[in-house]
Amino acid sequence: MRNRFRKFGESDINLTPLLDVLFVILFIVMLGGMESESKMRDEAQQEIDALTQENEALRTQLEELALDMDEQQQASDAREREYVHRIGSYELYREQAVILAVHVEERNGIRELVIMDDLGQSRIQISEDLQTFVEERLRSTVQSYAAAADAPEDARPIFVVFNYEPDGIYTFEIRMIDRIMTKLQEEYKEVFYKSLRSADQVAD
Repeated sequence: MRNRFRKFGESDINLTPLLDVLFVILFIVMLGGMESESKMRDEAQQEIDALTQENEALRTQLEELALDMDEQQQASDAREREYVHRIGSYELYREQAVILAVHVEERNGIRELVIMDDLGQSRIQISEDLQTFVEERLRSTVQSYAAAADAPEDARPIFVVFNYEPDGIYTFEIRMIDRIMTKLQEEYKEVFYKSLRSADQVAD
């Protein structure tokens, strides 16, 4: 009996080394988990920082766009006010002055000098052989406005603007109109003359 109990005791398994191994493995796993968690935390923080920077950049862009839109709106409002003022000035200018627009047209092979004002237009047939006739008609037309301007109740300046395209007019026509209008401008202090080519108007 004594030997049987001793044999049973000798066959007991010592678990201490196994527990040590298990604790070492558990410690390694815990360390690995902590490192993985720290790495994930760092990566998440980097993503948060990147998103924060991107959000700041987008907010800066939005602020710049809003500022640019505000500046554009202010510029548009300023242009609109300037346009309204110019229209008002032009209307006042039209009320206090006579504006005659002069140009040359060709209809059915006949060239005509067209004189236009707010009320209508006058047409004078022109050709190189009719320079004296054209001069008399143009002079009488402008003189009629100048005579009205001489009256105290209607003393308004007369602005005559001759518009032409270089490819659509003859040299003698330009010289003839310039000569007549220059004489009238010298004779009447109320008459102001200006010739404008289409290219000059585009350049302005």
